[in-house]
Amino acid sequence: MRGPWRMPGEGHARSVVLSGPLDHFCASDAAAHLLALDLDDPISPIEVLVGTPVGSVRAALALGDVLCEISAPTLTVGLGSLGLPGALVLVTGRRRRALEHCQIDLFFTSGSSWCDASTPVTVQANEAVLLRESVLLTLLKRTRLSQAELFRRLRVPQPMSAQEAWSSGLIDEVQRR
Repeated sequence: MRGPWRMPGEGHARSVVLSGPLDHFCASDAAAHLLALDLDDPISPIEVLVGTPVGSVRAALALGDVLCEISAPTLTVGLGSLGLPGALVLVTGRRRRALEHCQIDLFFTSGSSWCDASTPVTVQANEAVLLRESVLLTLLKRTRLSQAELFRRLRVPQPMSAQEAWSSGLIDEVQRR
């Protein structure tokens, strides 16, 4: 199943799964699930499983805002291959974890903005600059990477292993088998 969904069953009732491309529909659906879980019980933890290799950076930032605002403690878990949108959701959890074989890439693609072909090039360029600044500030605040290292990783595709993500402060622990 593509997109966010809550896992059925008693033991997983407070889980939201993000899989596949993270678009605005998927992000708003996940945000609605998170807000409903928080309203239902603002004390019990919510687990967000993130497996999004591509998607909208703007949608990821909006979902990250929701994760930061809810009262319930959140655990984000990286699964498989995460692109920049997935990484942005992953770093906003209060506790952050990645599975042992997870790969995380912070590469910022030009297709990460809301603009379409009819949008003037200057507007597209301004949107890309604003998004890159938001991404940079979010990652500087939530990781141990320097500004120079973040600039490099945003410009050049360079996937990190879960261990490298832990060393750079993107996650708090690597979940091993």
